[in-house]
Amino acid sequence: MKTTPECTESRYVAKAYWKWLKECELSKSPHTVRAYEVSIRLYMDYLEETGIDETVFTIENDFSRDKILQWLEWLRTGKGSSAETCNNRLAHIRTFLEYLSGKSVKYKHLFFDAKDIKPFRCVKKKQNAIEENALK
Repeated sequence: MKTTPECTESRYVAKAYWKWLKECELSKSPHTVRAYEVSIRLYMDYLEETGIDETVFTIENDFSRDKILQWLEWLRTGKGSSAETCNNRLAHIRTFLEYLSGKSVKYKHLFFDAKDIKPFRCVKKKQNAIEENALK
């Protein structure tokens, strides 16, 4: 069976993703690695939900700035994610794209495009300080 160029790209991303996670396991907290996995899985879920599968997957189109912005909107409206959560998920995608761009210069622009996406504004939560009486 012949492999199509698109299929090769999806395999390339899958292998890069696996290697990236293995490298992260050596230097990052297990909670961080788990958060990376969840973010990438959510991104892939979004791609599948919008009609993208491995036969039509291209790195250029499916990790484009526009696609990431649409995904963030999907997270906010469709999944009910908070601004803080969306910003964290965006940071995880950026980290993966940074890794991908380190492996091949031709993907560097994807990382820079993702890096230029402005994070959502977050409402600062009021900090409840310990009262004077409780301190004494």
